[in-house]
Amino acid sequence: MSIAAIVSIIGIAVSVSGCGRKQKIEAPGPIIVDIVGPGRKLKEPKPIDVSYIPAEAVFAFVADSLQLTNAPNFQLVNRDLKDPLKLMGYDLDATDQIILIGGLGKKLGEYYVGSIQRFKQPVDMDAFLHIRSPEWEEVADGDHKYYRSQDKSVPCVCAIADRVILEANEETLKKMMSADKDADSPLLNTLRKMDDSSAATAVVEVAAIRPQISAFLVFTKLPAPFDAPPYDGIKKLPGNIDEAVLKFDIAPYTSLSATLRAKDEDAAIATDTFVANVVDKVVDTVEEMTAGSDDGGGDMRAGAQTEALRNLLGDIKELLVHSREGNELKVSYGGRPVQNQITMIGPTMISSYRNSWEKATVQASEEKLATIGAALNEYAAAKGTYPAPASYGPDGKPLLSWRVHLLPQLGQQALYDQFHLDEPWDSEHNKKLIKRMPVVYRNPGHLFDGKTQYVMPTGVGTVFEGKEGPKPDSLTDGKSKTILVVELFDGRGVEWTKPEDQKLDRADPTINLTHLAKPYFLAVFGDGVARRIDAKKNPTIVVGLFSPAGGEELPDEF
Repeated sequence: MSIAAIVSIIGIAVSVSGCGRKQKIEAPGPIIVDIVGPGRKLKEPKPIDVSYIPAEAVFAFVADSLQLTNAPNFQLVNRDLKDPLKLMGYDLDATDQIILIGGLGKKLGEYYVGSIQRFKQPVDMDAFLHIRSPEWEEVADGDHKYYRSQDKSVPCVCAIADRVILEANEETLKKMMSADKDADSPLLNTLRKMDDSSAATAVVEVAAIRPQISAFLVFTKLPAPFDAPPYDGIKKLPGNIDEAVLKFDIAPYTSLSATLRAKDEDAAIATDTFVANVVDKVVDTVEEMTAGSDDGGGDMRAGAQTEALRNLLGDIKELLVHSREGNELKVSYGGRPVQNQITMIGPTMISSYRNSWEKATVQASEEKLATIGAALNEYAAAKGTYPAPASYGPDGKPLLSWRVHLLPQLGQQALYDQFHLDEPWDSEHNKKLIKRMPVVYRNPGHLFDGKTQYVMPTGVGTVFEGKEGPKPDSLTDGKSKTILVVELFDGRGVEWTKPEDQKLDRADPTINLTHLAKPYFLAVFGDGVARRIDAKKNPTIVVGLFSPAGGEELPDEF
């Protein structure tokens, strides 16, 4: 079995139990990290602010952005977490704190979630809103106002002052806006007793959702290894636990801890037994899997990862501890510096995660390119030509990009009507519309900055060679073998309204499209299909794909 598989099993033990047996070693308590010199603390802890959390909420996750972004020994991990979080609208560098809350709806299977983001600096609401959706409606609700997106799948947004933003569906947002922070509820009462010294804290009121969890587990077949003893004991946990409080610290040591409040002492004993059995099983399994693998089978990297895994296993044996007092079970893990633990094992886990993330962003970008391709063909069908790369004024100077003139075909007629078409892209009026960039022009790997990575190939020998829009029948090499739009690589981009594209360099046709870590680029063809192009193949093939009528012999697959 692979090292990655072994790591995943260890993850099961940590995530399910976070505990161990034998030697009782107390995990580190709340730690304030000194990262800039003597006496200069990263932060001073303060009570968790429960404002805007509805009394009926049953879950809260509190993330301390300062620790997650600035703890020195967490840099190897957080650099791989930031990009996905940014694309979901959570910028750890810009926020002080993020709180996610949740609860259940009236029907079985219904649930709601919301977020409270506290920012370091005043928020540019126009930019913030456009990250999520291009069109918003301002709504008044008593003393509050909020924004409702035309896209029903996008949460509503409420700005409290200029540094706190709430997001949730409309019904939940109204509950959050009117929430009484002094209300009496199990979740709020627990949060009030806690401070924000941990990097992340989660509180789950299991008793409030016990019927739903139990019903789900009854009718659900658990995946391996949870379908066999002792892991299958997880099905009994909801019936035994009333509340779970989980804490995660990262500096200077990893520290995972959980406090499980059982419904009575017998339930606490049963849960403690389950935890001990899981840890025993995981330790035995990992020892069996790593037996005889001292050298990683001759693979130096595999051998190093195996050794790192064994070191981690040693920590699990010694530092995963649990204790019970009455109906309360406390479990904790206090390990070595996180950097040491993941230096060798980390690449296996992170590379797998990164590959999944890159695959998802590539797929999302292909979908956007396909949408652009369909709009280009719709434009050509209506007007007899594709749009020219730019529109021009009487003096022959370019005014606005083709991306602006494609707006009606993208369902953005209202935005198109706001442009002064006889003025350049950076005129006093038109430049105000840069922040209104449609989501389809935003590359999945980038936050909103008014720039796009989707450009036309231009210049001699391309579809868009001159100032006039080409006719579809000029693509005599075949629409499926002629590129209309390409994606620039990360770090590149142009204001979406600016008449600027990618000029073909025949000596280096993939310049600005590829780099060492990404030897391929994405493009949409005349047939409206988005494809991934391997730039390592014969350069003649790549150049030929940019030509509409070069007569090159091109393979069906490239």
